[in-house]
Amino acid sequence: MPVEVHGVVYCLYSAQKEVTQAALSQDTRYTPGTGNATAVHLTNDRDFQSDTINEAMAVMMNAMYTSANSTYNFDAPLCSSGNCDWSTFGSLAVCSQTNDITDQLPNKWQPWNWGPELCQNCTYSGLPNGFYLNYNPSGNQVNTSNVWLSTKEGSAWSQVYSFTNDTFGPNALNAVQVIYLDSSTDSYYNASIGLANATLLLSHSRATETLFYICAQTYDVSTNNGTAMITINATAHSINDTQNVTIVEDADRHYNIYTNHTFILDGQNYSYYFIDRTLGEMLYNFASGWYNNDVVGDGLDVMTPFSYAVGNTLYHTANVGDGVMRQALANMVDNMAKGLTNWLRSKGTTVEGQANTLKVFVVVRWDFLIFLGVQVILSAAFLVWIVADSRRRKTKILKESALATLLAIPGSDKEYLEGLLSATEEGGLGAERRDVEQNSRARLIKDAITGQWSLKVVDQKV
Repeated sequence: MPVEVHGVVYCLYSAQKEVTQAALSQDTRYTPGTGNATAVHLTNDRDFQSDTINEAMAVMMNAMYTSANSTYNFDAPLCSSGNCDWSTFGSLAVCSQTNDITDQLPNKWQPWNWGPELCQNCTYSGLPNGFYLNYNPSGNQVNTSNVWLSTKEGSAWSQVYSFTNDTFGPNALNAVQVIYLDSSTDSYYNASIGLANATLLLSHSRATETLFYICAQTYDVSTNNGTAMITINATAHSINDTQNVTIVEDADRHYNIYTNHTFILDGQNYSYYFIDRTLGEMLYNFASGWYNNDVVGDGLDVMTPFSYAVGNTLYHTANVGDGVMRQALANMVDNMAKGLTNWLRSKGTTVEGQANTLKVFVVVRWDFLIFLGVQVILSAAFLVWIVADSRRRKTKILKESALATLLAIPGSDKEYLEGLLSATEEGGLGAERRDVEQNSRARLIKDAITGQWSLKVVDQKV
């Protein structure tokens, strides 16, 4: 066979081998299996146990002490197989929004009648509602307070500056207000000695307002290799409907009429009638206090768990812009809201998902099978061509002979050589056998009649 044909055949074989491997491959995927796949959600508070509010405070504190600028996670669902899926589901939740209200800080030396009567020469900045941050040599850098809104007393909204009763009145919990110094080196130094005048104080004072409120959220939940992934799909921030409901309070059949608040999200209802007051009261008694720069001395006397968390968040990085500080604070209160959401959901009902099992399967790429078919057809055609060409040339194939090659030799030469080899075997003459093998020679001749090439043994030396 010509060398060129050998090359073409080899290239075709290599290419078809790669194509065959591409057509059939192995992969893995998750298929429905057996096991527990359970998440939780709260769709209404009809059977809610409000006496577990201490649990809510513990979860919220754990969330607010998450490292600054880090995200507190939703509670992971139960997934016994390590790989589970859930259809999108919803729950009542707690949300938060934070705004800058620095423009509400007036200068104490202007002719107003508000604020504390500390002393004639003391310096402080505050909000029109009387909430203030004072700077005598106390070292206070932050003050926190809040307005309880879930009591549904309309007058409370007059103390809120960046949110309105029209938008959040039905589902608001608390408006938490924070007055603080920026993180510049100059403000930190002056806080430690007491700022000398209101002008300097006001240039470093900042204020934010955070609204905590009840909301409804839907979640996309899955677990892959033991790691839960929970993302918020959609959020309803405003109540869609309110109506009076009669609730049995105790075994003596005492009835009370409450207002039921309903969110409608993705066609599902999420309603509550009393958890807003419970959560609002907890936040009202919790979210307040001073933060002092003397965290290892007398400053601890004025700090609360909440105010310490706020100060630690605001000043975890020195000498940064106010926008960075405000964003860090917004992240902290978002974590608090997420912690309260975890608590709410834990008091609800279960959502069943699907536990999955990892399976190994064969991938068949049908488009590549076309090339595999071509390979089979070409291989068959090549074999047919070889047989046909051999018959046309009438090539003699010498069977059971070590001398058989791509070119035939006459039968007489074959018998002659095999006789020599046989004689050396019978006599045990190894050296003579090697001499026969190494010195036997042949020359290529062409038959004058058939035109075929063959080998002719010549010049024997034994």
